[in-house]
Amino acid sequence: MKRFLSIFLLVLCDMQAADPMEVDWERPLLQVNRVELASGYFLYTISMQEGQRELGKVQFKFYDAIKQPKSSEIDYIIISEHVRNEGKGEVLLKAALDMMKNLHCSVVKANIDSNNMYSLHLFEKNGFRKDGPV
Repeated sequence: MKRFLSIFLLVLCDMQAADPMEVDWERPLLQVNRVELASGYFLYTISMQEGQRELGKVQFKFYDAIKQPKSSEIDYIIISEHVRNEGKGEVLLKAALDMMKNLHCSVVKANIDSNNMYSLHLFEKNGFRKDGPV
């Protein structure tokens, strides 16, 4: 699977799903919501919660095209300020990538501000490569 990142467009190639046994998460904390925006066009949100408190979430669009490769675009990953730098963003990113893999997605894109060094590092660390400025 190709992975793209932009304002640096990053591309993820040869997508490998994370082994759920290697990811440090408790599945009950992750909730998935899917909305069909149009035929073959879905919006997914994966939320991480602890009790009633939301710790973070990732949102991505999935295009289930008949004549084109299936692709996704990560809209955002948001982590609550009080739990930043605890690996929650990586857990959410890996959960989203694992879901995309199960959807047989072949291309993943993410648009990231070139000044957002934390996000750039997170995505590059997880197999994305810069495809160039947008």
